[in-house]
Amino acid sequence: MTKRDVKPTSTPHDAFIRRTFDQILMAQDFFKHSLPDHILKIADLDTLVLTEKTFIEDDMSREVADMLFQVNLNGEPGYIYFLVEHMSSQNKWLPYRILKYVMHVIKYHMDNNPETKFLPIVVPGILHTGKNTFQHSLDIMDLFGDQKELAKQVMFKPPYLVDLPAETDEALQKFHMFQVAAMIAKHAWDDEIAPTMKILSDLLNFLWHNGQESYVKVVFHYIWQVCKTKDRADFKEKVKEILSTAKEEDGVYIRDMFKDVPEMLGYEARESVEKQGLERGLELGLDLGKKERTKEVVLTMLSNGATVEMVAQLIDITEDEVREYMHVN
Repeated sequence: MTKRDVKPTSTPHDAFIRRTFDQILMAQDFFKHSLPDHILKIADLDTLVLTEKTFIEDDMSREVADMLFQVNLNGEPGYIYFLVEHMSSQNKWLPYRILKYVMHVIKYHMDNNPETKFLPIVVPGILHTGKNTFQHSLDIMDLFGDQKELAKQVMFKPPYLVDLPAETDEALQKFHMFQVAAMIAKHAWDDEIAPTMKILSDLLNFLWHNGQESYVKVVFHYIWQVCKTKDRADFKEKVKEILSTAKEEDGVYIRDMFKDVPEMLGYEARESVEKQGLERGLELGLDLGKKERTKEVVLTMLSNGATVEMVAQLIDITEDEVREYMHVN
C-alpha cells in the first residue's frame, strides 16, 4: 500500500501516528483489539485501507490528527474515522467535533460516489494520547446540560413534516394567518390560481385592513410572478375588490402592478420568451428605439420583481444595458 505523504508542517506527534497507521498490519492489530465487539463482528479488517483524507482545521493540526479508513462493514463499503488527541488540556466539546467530522466523511463519500443510493456507515473513534486520562463525557447529549432530556426527545430524530400536497384545503383552515401562505404554496402548481384566490379573498381582505398590507403585496407579487391564471381580468378584479379601501399610495402601487408591461412576469413571460422571443416584446408595445420608454419599462419590470436576466430577455437588450438603466437619473 502506498504510504501517505507527511506534510512538512506536521508535528512530530502527527508524523509518528500517521507513519504508524500507514503500516496496515499495525492498523489491523489496533482495530482488532480496540473496536467494540459488535463493530468487530461486522468489520472485515482484510479490506481496511487508510485514505489520504483529513478533516482537521489548520488551527487544530498541532494537537489533533485524524485517520479515515475505508472498510467493509456488514458486507458494504463503510468507514472507520477516529481522532488522535494529543492535547495538553482536554476539550469537553469533543463529541460535537466528532459529529461534525462524521458529517464531513459522509459528504466526502457522497462527492466521490455520486451514484450511491444510500449513506455509508461511519464508525467514529478517538485515540487519546494526552498527559492525563480523559475526563469528559463522550455522549453528545451531555453537552445539552439541563436540556439533556429534551435533547433526547427532539435531537437527531426524523424532522417533523408539514406536507402541504397531502393536506386538504379544509385541513389547512387550522392555520389562521398562515393559511394564505399554505394555500398559495400548495396550489402554485395548479393550472389556474383563481379558485384559490376566491377562497382566500376574505382572509386577504382581513390581513390588508389589519396591518398586513406589505405581506399582502408580497402574496400578490408571488402569484403574479409564479402562478398561472387564464383570466387575468378576473384576477385583477379580485385584487381590486380585496383592496377596495386601499390608501392613495397603495392605489398607485396597484396600478403599477397591473400595467400591461409586463404581463404575468413569471410564468407567462418566461413561456413567451421561450416561444416568441422579440415578438413578445413587440406585443407588449415596447418601442426599443425610444430610450425613455425602454427605461420606463425596465424600471417597472424590476420594481415588480423581475430579475435583470428576465428583463433583458423580454425586451431584447443586454443585461449590462438593463443595469445602465437602473442607474440613469
